[in-house]
Amino acid sequence: MPTPASRPDSRVDEDSEALDWTGRLIDCAVCPHVGQAVCELGKACVNDRRARRIERFFMANRALADNYLDHPYFEVRALAGRHCNVFRLQRLVNDPEPEPRASAALRLPLPRAMPMKADADRRVRVALASRLAGQAQLDMTQDPDGWVRMVVARRLPPELLIVLRGDVDPEVRRIAARRMTLTSLPAMVGDPDPMVRLEVAERLPPPLMYMFAGGGVAATGIPVPELHRMGYRLFVDSQTPLLAMHHALRDSYAALKALRADPLLGADGQAEQQAVHETIDLETLLAIERRTVER
Repeated sequence: MPTPASRPDSRVDEDSEALDWTGRLIDCAVCPHVGQAVCELGKACVNDRRARRIERFFMANRALADNYLDHPYFEVRALAGRHCNVFRLQRLVNDPEPEPRASAALRLPLPRAMPMKADADRRVRVALASRLAGQAQLDMTQDPDGWVRMVVARRLPPELLIVLRGDVDPEVRRIAARRMTLTSLPAMVGDPDPMVRLEVAERLPPPLMYMFAGGGVAATGIPVPELHRMGYRLFVDSQTPLLAMHHALRDSYAALKALRADPLLGADGQAEQQAVHETIDLETLLAIERRTVER
């Protein structure tokens, strides 16, 4: 059996020479479709080696596609598979070339196409992955090829993309980070790849609130204006007052144990007592009590 002279460059101008798949000039005089099919040399021809011209032929002559599923040129078989009767597609499942098998994966009823999940060529698995949904689609997140998983990542529902947060391929994780729900996105803020973290950072809303650790703003090492530029608007510190109170109580009890004056209050606590009354507005509380307590 002859072999293709080369895989034609799809970028070649449409006016390039009309050659068949073995590299020979096409002779319309020996073609069985002359006068019977819609065709044009160099534009729409099943004998041409260029996929675009073969595709045009089958688009204009769909009824002829069934006759070309066994053609020796893989491009003809693959393109015939896109236009033939679906009941004739099964013969392409075991085609020696991946392109015809991919055509079958794209059009066969899913129950018949599902065994192609194990096809050796990723192009076939990509074609199948582009059709799947539900659990079958989710199963293909485990495909060994990153290209297949990228196709899955582009099609999975956003709420399921969290399953790809640990994918070994950073490009798969980037696609997942670009599409997953905002509620799942924080799970990827620590991704080891900076480009994935960039995708996360561009989508997450501003942080709004910053909670200081013990020691307050001085302990952060970041000036408040810089925190504001980063998007923070609320600054909360629940730790420092608690730690300060604990420190004061610890020192006070240590002084009591040693029969010494309190290190903060000294020997006279009257001033602090007055400060407490002012803080709680004791006079207002007493006024309420005087008006409401039964006499």
